[in-house]
Amino acid sequence: MSVILGHFDIKGADSELVARMAEGLPLHTHGKLLLSATPEAYHAEPSVQVAFSGILYNSPALWRMLEANGLAQPIEAGRAAALVAHGYLAWGVEVLERLHGAFALAIWDSQRQWLILARDRMGEKALYYAAHGTEFLFATQARRLFASERLQPAVNAEALPYYLSLGYVPPPHTLFQSVRKLGAAEYMLVDQHGYRIDRFWRPRMDTISNGRIAFEDAVQRLRQTLDEAVKVRVQGAQSVGALLGSGIDSAAVTALIAQHNGQVATFTARYAPVSGTSLHTDAHFAALTARKIGAQHYAITVPNDERLAAILPHIFAALDEPSSQPSVVPLVYAVALAREHGVQRLLSGEGGDELFAGQRLYRTDRLLERYLQLPRLLRQVMTPLLASLPAKFKRLAAHARETDSVRRYLAWMRLTALERLPHLLIDSALARGAYSQLAQTLRPVLSAPRTHYFADRIAFANLSLWLAECANMRLDQISAAFDVPIAAPFEDHQLVNFALHTPLCHKLRGNGYKMVLRHAVADLVPSELLHRPKRDPFAAAAIWLRGALKPLLERYLSPERLAATDIFVPQAVADLIAAHQSGAANEARTLWLILAFQLWHARHITGDLTLEGDFDPLERVELGAWHV
Repeated sequence: MSVILGHFDIKGADSELVARMAEGLPLHTHGKLLLSATPEAYHAEPSVQVAFSGILYNSPALWRMLEANGLAQPIEAGRAAALVAHGYLAWGVEVLERLHGAFALAIWDSQRQWLILARDRMGEKALYYAAHGTEFLFATQARRLFASERLQPAVNAEALPYYLSLGYVPPPHTLFQSVRKLGAAEYMLVDQHGYRIDRFWRPRMDTISNGRIAFEDAVQRLRQTLDEAVKVRVQGAQSVGALLGSGIDSAAVTALIAQHNGQVATFTARYAPVSGTSLHTDAHFAALTARKIGAQHYAITVPNDERLAAILPHIFAALDEPSSQPSVVPLVYAVALAREHGVQRLLSGEGGDELFAGQRLYRTDRLLERYLQLPRLLRQVMTPLLASLPAKFKRLAAHARETDSVRRYLAWMRLTALERLPHLLIDSALARGAYSQLAQTLRPVLSAPRTHYFADRIAFANLSLWLAECANMRLDQISAAFDVPIAAPFEDHQLVNFALHTPLCHKLRGNGYKMVLRHAVADLVPSELLHRPKRDPFAAAAIWLRGALKPLLERYLSPERLAATDIFVPQAVADLIAAHQSGAANEARTLWLILAFQLWHARHITGDLTLEGDFDPLERVELGAWHV
């Protein structure tokens, strides 16, 4: 995978520093700027140099626009950096608006003596930076920035409430005290006066103006737009595979790959059978999809024993930020399996839930909205009664008095409740200020959509923040670890624009959710997938934390280790472990967050993470391959 990094200093760039950051990558000197990138990711013109990490999906269209603009010299196919360089010469910074892809890039304009950094619209690629005096460092991997002796890795304590409640840290913050990151669709201009940040694209949700579109028309347009998004992502790759799960998003993407390529290899990580659970049956639904499509289907079993405890530190060593999602584990196994079979590009179904209200919480919040419209006296009578009804209504009762938008959002999406933070964090003042901190980030995003429904606002916030900083961070860094690019057709900006203007009534239709998508792909996927309920994303972690991962809890969540980290109250963590392992409570969410943080801290802050063996997920695991 291409890596880009650099050092800008008005006093002159430091070649020795960049050499340490680059770890053997070629260096390109431009006076105040030093760039490093793999050869295919770099292009130089007399006054403009470009480093580009990622992929462009509209290279032919860009070439035609440049030809029309007077460019005569040919550009070698696949040379995205060259296209960006000539595009910048033709259109200036507006070239960013013409790029269709997943990327992080740097443009050095030697005439104007400024540097432009940019991240793609949906944040599929990451870009980190650090400023120190007259110096400015940037890289697609945060850990490379610490090659500078002026930057010492330390925890950004102010980011902890974000991480513990949301499961990610929104930009510009990171968990590193001295490191920041660009947000999705942001670009930065750096010169001798400092830096400033702006956006080249703004997603806008408006489900009111387009409210009269017929459901059948929405279904047809969605199918066409998704088909085109898949088509542009399979072009140019000799071997394309699919990360195939048990839901309709990845199934639809896989089926469309097969339609465009004629064949497709699919890769699934299945859970080891555990008595009393049905986790291992998820792989059955992936196999059904592969059978319907006629795919070459490969499966790998995620171990539920000491091998899992041995591989998890390797996984977190590969991440610049701790992943709050246990799904990072099966992702690693599936991507490793794909690399073993020579796949050059993988497609995933990431983003479908955020675009088309693909979780029950959206329907339940819609029910809550109707409930809140009732007269206050009637609600006061009904609220206690709801608590005695089935689970959905119990959740409704729990949220029935919540009218603040930020607290209502957190009621659905938080991983750790705010009221638990003062007991969990040693810095109780930081914990008490968590709501104000979160509100500062969340309230503008929640208020931005033009919609009648709060469920739309939840989806927009998840699309704007969670998708880029949690889901895409995980995909990007695991992709880099195994050198296999991963593309997400649902994150195509044209498909995103369509979804942001699709009325909620087309997504939540009848008693179902994600209905416009279900109808759009009904002929592509097995019928068994269309009405299958969502599984708790922490179901596997709950089992692991009571069994296979106990050695890691004992090592990295020990009172001595926690005291040394000086972040979490040791007794509070011990109580969580005891409650979870005894079965008295399910504390998988908070325990996973703390374990992930401790592993990240041991790797990137103290440097004493214990890694056993090589990072080889395929070693001594059960593989399966069959044509279905």
